[in-house]
Amino acid sequence: MDPALHKAVTQGDLRMLDIILTADPKSLLSRTPQQNTALHIAARLGHRDIADRMLKECETLLLEKNIDGDTPLHVASKFGKIEVVDLLINYSLEWPIDIESAEGSPFTTKNKLGNTALHEAVTHDKSEVALRLLEANPNVGHFLNEKYESPLHIASKKGLVQVVKEILKQSGVEQEVETQPPASGTGTPLHQAVLGGHIKIVEMLLYRGSDLVKQVDSDGNNALHYAAQNDNGRIVEMLITKEPSLAYGNNHWGQPPLHVAVYYGAKAAIKAILKHCPDTAEQFGQDGGNALHVAVNRGKVSSLKCLLKHIQSEEIINHQDCDGNTPLHLAAKQSRIQSSLLLLKDRRVNICLLNKKGQTARSAIEMFETNTYEMFIWRELRKQEAKRCKKEQLPPVASSRTFGIFFEDKLGVKPPNLFLN
Repeated sequence: MDPALHKAVTQGDLRMLDIILTADPKSLLSRTPQQNTALHIAARLGHRDIADRMLKECETLLLEKNIDGDTPLHVASKFGKIEVVDLLINYSLEWPIDIESAEGSPFTTKNKLGNTALHEAVTHDKSEVALRLLEANPNVGHFLNEKYESPLHIASKKGLVQVVKEILKQSGVEQEVETQPPASGTGTPLHQAVLGGHIKIVEMLLYRGSDLVKQVDSDGNNALHYAAQNDNGRIVEMLITKEPSLAYGNNHWGQPPLHVAVYYGAKAAIKAILKHCPDTAEQFGQDGGNALHVAVNRGKVSSLKCLLKHIQSEEIINHQDCDGNTPLHLAAKQSRIQSSLLLLKDRRVNICLLNKKGQTARSAIEMFETNTYEMFIWRELRKQEAKRCKKEQLPPVASSRTFGIFFEDKLGVKPPNLFLN
């Protein structure tokens, strides 16, 4: 780019710009190494009068792109230069049809990311700019970029309430969802609002589209899966109230929302799901395990406590997975001391049950090399079996002394007296 032109634009020197353009109007077509025109620079810096002077000289600068595919309107929107945005909007509204490019008007032109100027405005939290753009061209709120995100998706995630409200005045939200390819990982605007925890926007979207609530993302997650992960009890209740069937939908990994809530230790979500749909506790995943199995596998003691408090059925608490393991079997085999003790203290837990290998939780531990934690769990299980399984045919108990010698041989230390008779 001509150094004199660059200096005049960056410094906002309108007098110098007039001199340069009078001498050589074509200098406006020169570019920086990043392919920015002088209008791109003026848009970034917010020099309205400079931008106006250049557009009067060469209106086609409106659609010139830099190395990122950004037009001057993209740049001004991204940086929130409202006065320049207003100027560019006015020129764009008067854009002659006969010289319109194949890509469309400045409002609909996309950069290399597939973003319109409105995408850039909402991505960078420029609500005032976004509202100006929507007033000028309302339909652009539903355009999808390369990630299959519309400005509505992004505004919903960021909590831009007024922007969402304006976009929803148009009728494109249902069509937008329908045309979104299954491979998209963004889900719907409702997914994004739930993920962001924006209650007001969730309310607007639930009111706006009855079918929107049932949509899933590319992994089969519905909006309740997102709320469960995010541990937002209020949004969980809003979604279930609107569409109770969400609580029973599995994603592509075989996980219902309750399992997702347990997986992330989301106690508020666990309580809300079980309050409104208590029978979801009966659901199990691909391995045949229920929510209690998930809590043990993930080491989520808080989730396990919450489940035991809100689930009444002994059948569910003692549910056996595809290998016949109860939650207690898993807790013992995985050396989960807190989970093991929590389950042992619950009188509803049946410690006498055998898995498909004919093992109780206690005998399952004896199959592994033993560490301090497993020795402690083994001792507690042995004590409880002696009290609660007197009439049951169980695998023989390894003597504590023999077990202690095994422990000593493996670890090179003597077990604490607590583990011996």
